[in-house]
Amino acid sequence: MEFLIKLGVFLVLVAVGYWRGRRNERAHLKSLDAEEDALTDILIFATRYPPASAEVLDPVLVSGSAVIGSDYFRLFVAGLRKIVGGNYRAYEQLMERGRRQALVRLKQAAKAKGAKMVFNVRITTSRISNSRGGEATQVEVLAYGTAFVRARGRSPRAGWATWRAWVSRWKTKSRRFINASSRSTGCWLAWRWART
Repeated sequence: MEFLIKLGVFLVLVAVGYWRGRRNERAHLKSLDAEEDALTDILIFATRYPPASAEVLDPVLVSGSAVIGSDYFRLFVAGLRKIVGGNYRAYEQLMERGRRQALVRLKQAAKAKGAKMVFNVRITTSRISNSRGGEATQVEVLAYGTAFVRARGRSPRAGWATWRAWVSRWKTKSRRFINASSRSTGCWLAWRWART
């Protein structure tokens, strides 16, 4: 009889944990949808550089970070999944929520700085909990990129010419370095290239 009472209490706690965890996840996804809809005018790209433009743009680093945790019920189900194998849906949803939240915060940071586009967007993740110590799984997701904002106080032609000169100089130097690396004087040229 005592065993049945303990089993009943355990099942009730699991059911309450499942219900509360699902409720929190749905609320978080709903708020993410609203925030993403509000930030549709901020565009993000994985490419390194913006397309050529007549206006002068200054690069600004922007980032967004989110720490998302899972509940114990999902860890319990994921532990059962380890026995039979397959996709860890609980962890996939955890990572998806973290990525979406980090990108929303990245867009908010870009909007605060007056940017409309963010280029060279990268996402990194790290686990910040000790699952062996009995803690629930927590991950940090960091999204960062380069936002381009309008430059103030410079003429558009001067900025574009400076940018083109810098790119041309960089291409010439890198071509010299690549050509020289196959020769015996490659080390000397690499040192010389780094000094200029």
